Amino acid sequence: MGELIQKLGIDWKLLIAQIINFLILLFVLYKFAYKPILNLMHKREKKIEDSLKNADKIQKDLVDLEEKKAKEIQDARYKSQAIIDEASKSGDKLKEELKAEAKKESEEIVKKAKEEIEIAKNKMVEDAKKEVAEIVVSVSEKIIKKNLDEKTNQDLIEETIREIKK
Repeated sequence: MGELIQKLGIDWKLLIAQIINFLILLFVLYKFAYKPILNLMHKREKKIEDSLKNADKIQKDLVDLEEKKAKEIQDARYKSQAIIDEASKSGDKLKEELKAEAKKESEEIVKKAKEEIEIAKNKMVEDAKKEVAEIVVSVSEKIIKKNLDEKTNQDLIEETIREIKK
């Protein structure tokens, strides 16, 4: 075998030195290049996994937030509708109260007007009675003064009535 190696032109001392150099180079590369690169790749892989987990969490939080937002919007709609309904009821109630108050005031005005008309009517009747009484007294005085016959009395009454009508 030694002869075969020499015929191929391989120097065994050089071959052993090259193997040792290769192993040293392999050790140095493993220690200072491969191991740090491998550690860096593991860190990067962990960072990517964490980022994916974080992205999933953010996505889930976003969905939850959207649901919460939709619920709050729906609640706000219900509350605003309740406020609108309450305002409408209050407006209707106020409208009815104002109608009732206006009706009551108009009834009071009509009642006062009727009372005033009744008072005016009574005064007119009273005044008319006084005038009639004065006329009767006046006619009676004239009749007594003239003490005339029936026809003259009748003419005198008719004349007095004509004077009243003027």
